[in-house]
Amino acid sequence: MNGMFEKNLRWVRATIVAGSLIWSGAAFGSCSSSGAWPGKTFYAVFPATMNVAAAPVGGVLARSDVKFVGWGSDVTTACWAPSILNFTNTVPDGQLVPGYKDVYKTSVDGIGVRFAFVNNNGNVMIPPYRVIGGDPNWSAASINVPNTARVELVRTATSVASGGTVSLAFNAVFDADKDFSGNILRMYIIGKGTTQVTNNVYFGGCKTTTPVTNVRMGKEAIQQIKNGQAAEHSFSLEVACGTNKPSNPLPVKVYFEGDNEAAGLLRLSGRGTPGVAAGVGIALTSDKGVKLPFTQANALTMDWNRSSTDGEVYRFTGKARYAPTTGAITAGSGNAALNFVIQYN
Repeated sequence: MNGMFEKNLRWVRATIVAGSLIWSGAAFGSCSSSGAWPGKTFYAVFPATMNVAAAPVGGVLARSDVKFVGWGSDVTTACWAPSILNFTNTVPDGQLVPGYKDVYKTSVDGIGVRFAFVNNNGNVMIPPYRVIGGDPNWSAASINVPNTARVELVRTATSVASGGTVSLAFNAVFDADKDFSGNILRMYIIGKGTTQVTNNVYFGGCKTTTPVTNVRMGKEAIQQIKNGQAAEHSFSLEVACGTNKPSNPLPVKVYFEGDNEAAGLLRLSGRGTPGVAAGVGIALTSDKGVKLPFTQANALTMDWNRSSTDGEVYRFTGKARYAPTTGAITAGSGNAALNFVIQYN
């Protein structure tokens, strides 16, 4: 009989312990609030136009802050575990730009949009934003409720379109669960409207109008080459950049790639083989006398030339002549190939 009593007693104790665990978990989870934000809906209407400024890929091209309510830093919320503060945002037809976790695609090439929210202390929250409640046995950290909506236009590609309309619509929910009395602590922020983006900084893309340029060097006497008196032959390159800015030409640069001895001196193709001239190369300069660069760091600025249906046309003009290199000069063919690389945006 004693053995049966002890067995039942252990079972009763186990039941009491299990019950206390369930009860303690349910009692502590809640949030608190100060200020009259729960249950409110606020609207953020952004400017009708935004102008793009210079920024690297991934950087912010333009930003606008809209204060949707005037409260200060005394409007707060705090949560205790297991309650959680959830701040979510839904963007209509929102698709994230590949490689970005918080930038959405827009109808303007090279530009994405990011939505953020700022409180009176300047703290920035970018949904999805989540704060797990603090230890129920201690005071929970207070979080200032946001009062400002921020939109950022983010550069997502090298080529940036000249402009277009960007939707700034969103539906954000700042959800701090329930308070001690069971009241739902939730606030809605709705973004409205569109903005017209103006880009006076970047090109939507550039393309060459002279993909292949043949420079006919003709025949040159060896003595003329030795004396540095070989004839100069002009050549030019043109690119059209897809935007219309005749009153504000933007920088477009060019550098070159090829088998070179040094800046401005190109080796002959097939050198060292029968029939190819030896001891000679092709000297290359701009029309301003600058040696053509073979590194990106030394790229030369192209000159704006004209407007066309393809965009703004930029031109580079250079000169080529035979020049001595090392060793004796012998007769033969003197051909060489050169590629050019355009830098813009």
